[in-house]
Amino acid sequence: MLLLPPNRSWPHCGATGGENLRPLVSGRGAASFVVVWLTTVPATNRTLGWLRPPRPQFPRHAGHSALILALVAGVITACGALHRPWGEIVIGPGEPVLLGFAVDADTTGAVSGLPSQTPSGDGSRVAGHSIRLVPISVHCQAATPSAIAPTPDALTNLAGYIGGACSSGCIYAEGLLYRQRTTMIASGCTSSAVVQQGYPTVFRIAWDDDAQAHVTADYARSGLHSQRVAVVRDTSVYARSMTTAFASRFRASGGRVGEVEIPVTGPVDTAQVAARVRSSGAGAVFFAVGRADSAGLYRSLQPSLGPLPVIASDTVLGPSAAELPDGLVAVGLAKQNGVWGSELDGSGTGAAPFSGQANDAERLYAAALNKVATRRGDGSLAIGRERLRDTLADIELTGDTGRLGFDSRGERRHDTGAALYRISNGQATLLNEYKR
Repeated sequence: MLLLPPNRSWPHCGATGGENLRPLVSGRGAASFVVVWLTTVPATNRTLGWLRPPRPQFPRHAGHSALILALVAGVITACGALHRPWGEIVIGPGEPVLLGFAVDADTTGAVSGLPSQTPSGDGSRVAGHSIRLVPISVHCQAATPSAIAPTPDALTNLAGYIGGACSSGCIYAEGLLYRQRTTMIASGCTSSAVVQQGYPTVFRIAWDDDAQAHVTADYARSGLHSQRVAVVRDTSVYARSMTTAFASRFRASGGRVGEVEIPVTGPVDTAQVAARVRSSGAGAVFFAVGRADSAGLYRSLQPSLGPLPVIASDTVLGPSAAELPDGLVAVGLAKQNGVWGSELDGSGTGAAPFSGQANDAERLYAAALNKVATRRGDGSLAIGRERLRDTLADIELTGDTGRLGFDSRGERRHDTGAALYRISNGQATLLNEYKR
């Protein structure tokens, strides 16, 4: 018998190639656990691997046997209903291969990270067909998931999708893409929830925001020698995930963590927040807030908490070097053309964020498509969606941002991380790094 939490990998039911059934149980209203009786399950990338439970000893009581058989039949029926063929996409003779690219329709000129041209080299074309990038609108500032996500019609006929506008745009597109069995490479979506939802069609090459929690926890313990840290957070997915990652790492080294929650919108009583932090006995503070006004809150909170060190995540960064806040700030870290760099390096330079990652996402698709596309006699191409997904899962190559390859969750394995800086008058001094 296997006990599965609702957002973990579901084993594939009888088909080949690694389709998971993760969307079966999800969301806040889902049951806490689901019990499934399994025999041996074929190992695939991002499944539970070879599961070999001991031979079951069936009870002799007929009623119990009937119950077990009913459960097994129910699982088999569910597997049959939920498994859908991945299918293929056909590119007509002379037609381009279409890759969607998310852009924030609510931001003026929002094409940050859009590859300016198809990467040169062997992967620039797919079996003689060009690659065309198709802008797909998302609304990063919208209030509801359905308003943030792209429209389903905009996602049809795509060979793949590059998620680069914002983390919420990636998160709320994943289910829509999965229904069509279209893969996504997240080039500019850094929230840990991007891969934590568990869709087997999602891969990320941007850094994971949770790395900021790791570098902060390490410094609070070894650099500040704090025994107890208070985390000031709101109720956003970003803040909750960051808090969980920080608390897990800090407690692993013997530290203690308390939380001070603030609303995700509306006014915040900074004096009350400061009082709660001080009453906790914390020797340091981690400010992990996803609110749009987090930079202002960080500035207003620091004087109330002095001399306690207050470390903030990257949501407090402004768009230019002149708006960098004084204090301790953790930011994302990645490679670009062989050199490590952080989010601070592009402040005030006008450089498009995640442009290297976006080019690498297109490069990954070109390489994978050239492996799986089958040329037909009439000049058209047939691209098996499942083969494309499996090829991306196993791919290994080097791009503008370093080594490209994914672990079983779809997370990038190498050349990302986070850095912690002390910022004073716009100048940043490196205090700690976390790299993988």
